[in-house]
Amino acid sequence: DEWEGVYLCPVRDMADDVPYALCPYCPATQSTEPTYPEMRAHRLERRRQECLANYWTNYKG
Repeated sequence: DEWEGVYLCPVRDMADDVPYALCPYCPATQSTEPTYPEMRAHRLERRRQECLANYWTNYKG
């Protein structure tokens, strides 16, 4: 999965157990949550809520 220009991998931390894993050469980082397709919508909604909260917190009007 790709999020904000960073590739996420759900099994990156388990690479040490596999002798022929390509993880040492892979640019992906370990994801903190599952990388299911529906999680992208959840992350987008969470980001939208964070942006709205930041806007109202810093609103000087």
